[in-house]
Amino acid sequence: MSLFESPDDARDAQRELFDETIERATEIERFKAGLILALLRSWRPAERAIVTRTRDRFEVIRNRGTLALAQQNVQGLLARQRDIIDQAAGSLQSQVRSDLLEFVSLQDEWQRATFSGVLPSLNLGPELPASLRREIVNARPFEGRNLADWFRGFREATKRVVNQQTVLAFQAGETAPQVVQRLSRQRGEAGALHRSRTEIETLAQTAVQQIANEVQAENLRKLRGLFTHEVWVATLDSNVCITCASLDGKRFPVDEGPQWPIHPRCRCRRVPEVPGAGSGRRASSEGQIPGDVKLSDWLLTQSPERQNRILGRTRADLFRAGRLPDLDPMTLLDPQFRPIRLDELNRRLRRVNPNNN
Repeated sequence: MSLFESPDDARDAQRELFDETIERATEIERFKAGLILALLRSWRPAERAIVTRTRDRFEVIRNRGTLALAQQNVQGLLARQRDIIDQAAGSLQSQVRSDLLEFVSLQDEWQRATFSGVLPSLNLGPELPASLRREIVNARPFEGRNLADWFRGFREATKRVVNQQTVLAFQAGETAPQVVQRLSRQRGEAGALHRSRTEIETLAQTAVQQIANEVQAENLRKLRGLFTHEVWVATLDSNVCITCASLDGKRFPVDEGPQWPIHPRCRCRRVPEVPGAGSGRRASSEGQIPGDVKLSDWLLTQSPERQNRILGRTRADLFRAGRLPDLDPMTLLDPQFRPIRLDELNRRLRRVNPNNN
């Protein structure tokens, strides 16, 4: 049974779905930014405690009698650094879990309202149960690790780099200000603790996007008879990567093909395809544009500098020469949807057109 009286009605529904999805993507980016700020504010006292403790103890250790006694005190300092990191990371994990559980509920509410608004005759049934929402946050992996595994790796990596830099400073005979510089960002240089901030930002970016994907997938499973395919939609700007650029506009069956986020900080989406409809709107650096604009067509209108940033100089040269007209993922990516090496790309192009070297 058709849900629409005419193809025009189907196209209107698809445009509305695209518009709602793009608007929601903008809201999600704001949510990510707010989450990152909140998490970094929560982590900052731990950084200050590590730096202060290390600075206060370092000169005392350097002037403490024998080398053996100094080394013993260094081990005590390293243990204290690890305790600070463990306690702060545990609190941060609880905060992240709470914020992500709230986001699951909000995303489910938005998804259900959007589908009902675009397709009033549909009934998505009840909201996602609490047990499933907890599973999405706690158990389902993003970038190959669930939340507990990610924080376990975060704690161990942070302890390792902080302890390592402290030991190196001690062995080099550095002063307290010098060890502080190793740990903190000073004069534009990234210290040992910078890695932890970068990891926190990546977690927030990737986990939120993954959860949005999981919520959509769960709701689409309820509508499998209607939505059979999704369209990969990349953001058209200088930050789009070669993987997302080559997947842009490609159709995939629901639950098949590459899933977003396909890499850390990915901003792509898979938008459900309304049967019998055309394209809606999409995001670009120039604002929303027609959804049937392919990334390859958009890229042709951009400056060589922007083309180089997105594709890399060699691939951009091939694109400008007309040898990568559609940025075909079968040409540019391996079976795991990762960019292939340039030598393999040239071999593939020679097989397609042996006369064009």
